[in-house]
Amino acid sequence: MALNTKIVGAAYFLINKSHPQSVNESEDNLETESEAASVNKVTSNPQGPASTELNPNLVMTPKKALEMFGDILTDYEQSEMLNKTIYFIGPKAEKIKGSLMNDHNFGYDDDKGDYNIVLKDHIDYRYECIKLLGQGSFGQVIEWYDHKEKYRVALKIIRNRKKFHDQAQVEVKVLEALRDNDPKDQNIVQIIDHFVFRSHIWITTELLSINMYEFIKDQNFEGFPMDEVRDYAIQILRGLKYMKRLKIIHCDLKPENILMKDKENKSLKIIDFGSGWFEEEKIYTYIQSRFYR
Repeated sequence: MALNTKIVGAAYFLINKSHPQSVNESEDNLETESEAASVNKVTSNPQGPASTELNPNLVMTPKKALEMFGDILTDYEQSEMLNKTIYFIGPKAEKIKGSLMNDHNFGYDDDKGDYNIVLKDHIDYRYECIKLLGQGSFGQVIEWYDHKEKYRVALKIIRNRKKFHDQAQVEVKVLEALRDNDPKDQNIVQIIDHFVFRSHIWITTELLSINMYEFIKDQNFEGFPMDEVRDYAIQILRGLKYMKRLKIIHCDLKPENILMKDKENKSLKIIDFGSGWFEEEKIYTYIQSRFYR
């Protein structure tokens, strides 16, 4: 997976500034997406977008996007969108103006390599940023609206550093194995997709609800009735049994990494395989958060 996109991004930027007519001249047909797009089966929280474009159901080529929204798109975006299908451009966002002079990933990262989140802006000309869900040493997790599939997802943004990229590729491999070998719901978060955009790895998963720590906190740490504890334990053990069958070690199981699908049915999902490994592969000596040592 090629992650060093700085040279490529610079080339796109310079080519487009000198040859603006080269942006997909042959792709000038505007397609309309069906309003009755089917919802992915792993979606747990299908809702509408936080904001709307002039016509949220339009699917555009880069050329059409430039014709219709050229005054909204930054110079960097106009170069970056080559060979992409455009579902959303973030018309109401206070956009970062990417610059070749900025050493932090053209201005899209902070000095630690975390992506600078802009509410209502796009990612990959498809996802709309709704809100921050959490963050850690790996990066950030954001709630996004998928303008292609028409539902909300969670996007994990991996910090733009090589060691985190390397581990993220292992995480993707683990998540895909858990998904592809899971004919039934085994209480494991479902990965939907992964991709690279602006030098970051992005991992798309189903959107879940509150984590167990926050849920216990909401109960003033008073605990739960024994029948609820038994039900939660069965679900967690079912997930661990499934991981054992695939020879996967989570390495960071804790209340914060166990989420409810929603507060009503109290179905649990184990998340965050960022420290996970297959048994036969290299394993970190770090196996849990320091708060639980």
